[in-house]
Formats: sequence, C-alpha cells, structure tokens
Amino acid sequence: MRRVSAVSVLVCTLVLGLGCSVVGTEEPSLTPERVKFSRFTPDTTALRGERAWRRTACCFGDRDVSTPSSTGETETVIFTARGTVEVYRNGRLKREATYDEYLSRSMKEPKLQTTQ
Repeated sequence: MRRVSAVSVLVCTLVLGLGCSVVGTEEPSLTPERVKFSRFTPDTTALRGERAWRRTACCFGDRDVSTPSSTGETETVIFTARGTVEVYRNGRLKREATYDEYLSRSMKEPKLQTTQ
C-alpha cells in the first residue's frame, strides 16, 4: 500500500476548501436579467403565426390559474410577416408593436401560455 504524503493531503484540502468557499458568494438578483435580442439571429420567420391564450398560472404552481373560461376573455397574438405583433382581446385589436417593442415589454409582464 502506498502512503499519501502530507503535502498531497494539504494541497487537496486547500483546493477543495477554496473551491467550495467561492460557491454561493454572489448576491441574488432582484431584477430579471434582460435578454439581449441582438445576439440572436435576425431571422424572425419562426415567430410568424397566431397564438391563442390558454392559461396563466400565477405564483406557486397551479393555485391561481386564469383561463379564457374563468375570465370570460380571449387573447390572441399574431406575429405578422411585416415584423409587427398584433394583440387581440375578445376579437378587438388592443395593441400593435414591432417585434422588438413587444418582446421588450413582455419581459416586464406576466407570461401567457400560448398555443399555435
């Protein structure tokens, strides 16, 4: 059996100790990280189409769930080939914006689950 030198044990202890002390030292962020859309491809053809609101789950799990049936409202989002987004609530146009404007503002609003 080979004997482990005291130096090896000391080096391993220091490496583990220093490595573990670095974990979790950052302060938690209170604001969500902004997505830099410029780093993604400018090809927006994958976004095009119509999406209908199905449900919104708030807070923890499914304790507070809103659906078109429970609210009596519908919402449809259309990403057009012109580079605009049209938001319809109960069949009436409520908002029109460019892709960038819509996606930037959507980062500040509750998320809606949609389906194509």
